[in-house]
Amino acid sequence: MRHGLTLIELLIVITLLVVLSAATVYVFRVVLINWSFFDIRTGLAIELDRGTEELARRLRSSSEIRNLSTNEIRFSYGNNSSFVYYFYDALGEYQLREAVLTGGINGTFVNSVGRVVMAQIVPPPVSALSVAGNTANITLVLSRKDETLNSRVLVRPRNL
Repeated sequence: MRHGLTLIELLIVITLLVVLSAATVYVFRVVLINWSFFDIRTGLAIELDRGTEELARRLRSSSEIRNLSTNEIRFSYGNNSSFVYYFYDALGEYQLREAVLTGGINGTFVNSVGRVVMAQIVPPPVSALSVAGNTANITLVLSRKDETLNSRVLVRPRNL
């Protein structure tokens, strides 16, 4: 009559536990990596949608639209308030900013001052702001870690 486990039985049980533990850790690792991937991608999509919708809404309600230099869009409203959307290099991280123009739509603005509309933008020429005729062409590419999302919007002001 035997009581207890033999050395072979004990080694088989330990081997099975190690294999099952490794498989469980691997499955959890894959799930966490995918969770992180979709979290980053969803955050980029939300930021890109919010930013392009804000740009489109502001530009559609403008009364005048033009660009005096590359990668900026200037626009004004009927009450003589004029603004500019432009790219700003904040220590290697490009941002899309909005600033008030002094002196009307052909006026000036301080390059480093302005409200940040979007951050982590891929720098020009990949991202671009331009005006052709009375249509604003907005191409924005956002990048975070290894994820990149693109958006291209054509906007025509309604109050021209």
